[in-house]
Amino acid sequence: MKFKFTLILFLGCLNAIASFDMNKNMQDAYLSIINLDFDNAKEKIEIEKKIGNKISLLHENYIDVFKVFVLDQKKYYQKLNSNKIRRLESLNKVTENTSPYLLYTKAEIHLQSAYCHLKFNNYTKAVYDIIRSYNYLLENKKKYPEFILNDKSISLINILLSNVPKDYMWTLDLLFLDFDIDNSVLQIENILNNDSLSIFHTETLFFMTIFQAKVTNDNHKLTFYLNKIGEGYKENILLNYTAVLILKKLGKNNLCLDVLNNRPKNNSIPFYYLDYLHGLSYLYNLELSKAKYYFEFFINNFRGRNFIKSTYFYLACIEYISDNENKMNNYLESIKNYGNTFINKDKIALKQSINLSLYNKFLLRGRFLYDGAYYQRALNELNKIGHEINFSSNGNTISEYWYRRARIFQKLEKSNNEIISLFKKSLVSTPNISTHFQPMSSLQIALIYELENDYANSKVFFDKCLKYKSYDYEKSIRKRAKEGLKRISNI
Repeated sequence: MKFKFTLILFLGCLNAIASFDMNKNMQDAYLSIINLDFDNAKEKIEIEKKIGNKISLLHENYIDVFKVFVLDQKKYYQKLNSNKIRRLESLNKVTENTSPYLLYTKAEIHLQSAYCHLKFNNYTKAVYDIIRSYNYLLENKKKYPEFILNDKSISLINILLSNVPKDYMWTLDLLFLDFDIDNSVLQIENILNNDSLSIFHTETLFFMTIFQAKVTNDNHKLTFYLNKIGEGYKENILLNYTAVLILKKLGKNNLCLDVLNNRPKNNSIPFYYLDYLHGLSYLYNLELSKAKYYFEFFINNFRGRNFIKSTYFYLACIEYISDNENKMNNYLESIKNYGNTFINKDKIALKQSINLSLYNKFLLRGRFLYDGAYYQRALNELNKIGHEINFSSNGNTISEYWYRRARIFQKLEKSNNEIISLFKKSLVSTPNISTHFQPMSSLQIALIYELENDYANSKVFFDKCLKYKSYDYEKSIRKRAKEGLKRISNI
């Protein structure tokens, strides 16, 4: 009994004086994780766990987090949440430590959980973990002001806030009174320019791009991130994904295909979402057989929650454009039976599949070419419709035709008068189902008038935009219209 008590006391003391050593073994494990080579990483982590190196807990958490992002299955999300509790309990037992990695590890575990909560739309838990992480980082910054990883994570938190819905922001607003996303982005750029922190560049670029690419239209910053990736997309699967996201945002579909065609194959878990993006990139160039190959590969192998209905919709579109009605109908049936509607892509796919057989094929081809930033080719497809559009009885087709023509004219930098005239034609028709074409046309007209300092007309069309209800992308469009009204009200 005395021996057992002594052993328990000894193990307790080991916890109390646990080490946090980012040694060569831990650095190699981290690099393996960032390359999704989890098998190699686990071998090194087990060695460090045996000698009480608590950084192993953070590395194990990284593995859980990347499984959540890459595999997109609820079971991995649930596993992360249960393992998080155990890891934090272990860290809370450490009472004697002078390493900045103690509080940093706690903060990172909470921050990484917040990433995953946002992915699964669990915003309440995300807010909680953001607050806990932020508080740990502030405490750590006071104790160890020279520990630069504090700044990396604080900046990522500020960028993360732009992805939290407004309904949940009131709590965070109280905490983040000095919230400055521009300063945070600058801080991240300084870290990416710091060669001594190069080991953390891949992770930083990955999370930065996931959460920043949605909200930024700054091509200069996106190009900066792309230059930081360089040729790294050929060696690291996360950098490959990051480069694709940036290139899509920049409208460089041909380069997207180059990057995807040079994917590294040395990761131990498959990143099937890249096959979905590969199919999408080929579809945007109307390379239908290649697009079909990657979409089918994705459907046959991916076991995650999202993009299933979207993929079946694209496959149905390919068969529709190719005049294969039976195959199209099979895919349309699959949209009903498989997948979920957690994300906009899948919701819209389900909605649009109902009337796919009524879709004008030239308009559909033009839509895909526009999404791939092939603007002149997209206009050529719309030109094939010609005067037929004036005799169409389908209000959705008429509205979309003029909307897409106006958007193409914007990209081709035609005159504002021409562009406004086209958007206004989109507003005249009466769609039989709710789409985003008319509210988005109103928004675009308002933004053009705002740039021309015609604030009276700008207000008219911002207000008109806000009158539309229950359509695709409603939250983001209404948000932009409200922001526009706020801007011009201060002039």
